[in-house]
Amino acid sequence: MKSRSIHQSSRKPILANQTHIRTEKSKVLQRRSLHKHLTEQAIIEKSLHSSPKVFFVTLLACIILLAGVVWFVQSQSNKLAVLSGVDSKSLLDGSVSEETVTINQVSRYKTGATLPRRITIARIGVETLIRPVAAKEDGKPKNPQNINETTWLNSSAKPGEPGVTLIVGYMRGPTKKGVFHDVDALLPGDTIRILRGDSMHFVYKIDSVQTFKKGTLKADQALKLNPDQTSSLHLITSLQEYGIAIEQYEYDYLITAQLVQ
Repeated sequence: MKSRSIHQSSRKPILANQTHIRTEKSKVLQRRSLHKHLTEQAIIEKSLHSSPKVFFVTLLACIILLAGVVWFVQSQSNKLAVLSGVDSKSLLDGSVSEETVTINQVSRYKTGATLPRRITIARIGVETLIRPVAAKEDGKPKNPQNINETTWLNSSAKPGEPGVTLIVGYMRGPTKKGVFHDVDALLPGDTIRILRGDSMHFVYKIDSVQTFKKGTLKADQALKLNPDQTSSLHLITSLQEYGIAIEQYEYDYLITAQLVQ
């Protein structure tokens, strides 16, 4: 009986020690759990605090990247324009058409009875309509809205009247040849036919094909080249060509012709 009592009393310290160990382990686990929780919370708070900065930095980077892309595309477009003889502005604003003008369109086109309606130049295969336009503020005639059409300066003489009838056409557009692309092939003696709105025909014979350094030919100059005030026709290539590279088209052309019929 006594030995049994001694055995039980010896187990009490062991049990107490085990209880203490379990308690300490529990405390350690609790501390680890708390530390983990605090660490995760700190990470979340840091992320929340840094999110606006990250957002704005990312946004700024995207804006810079987009600006770089726009600049690159613009610069490449300008380089291509110079190499191909195309003004990038004309590509962007669509200010000139390159649509083909059909014979049917030319035939159906109507204008005032005494105004020029159609121009025909057999040597270079031109037959297209003539649209009346006013002069711009700088005195230059407005350019055709289509590279395959021509314009008549409405302050110049009408066909058959004394003075200069001034007609303007493009040598080329943004990507295609214009109606006056081959005017350099014209020769003195070639004829130009003008059909008026009342269906009267006027035939002009070319007496000169003149070239002017790009940008030096003025519209008023072309109008004054007729001191005798005879009925004459002057054709000029557009004074504001869309995309004519200097190395490709160095000259503007002025073709003068006298009424013969």
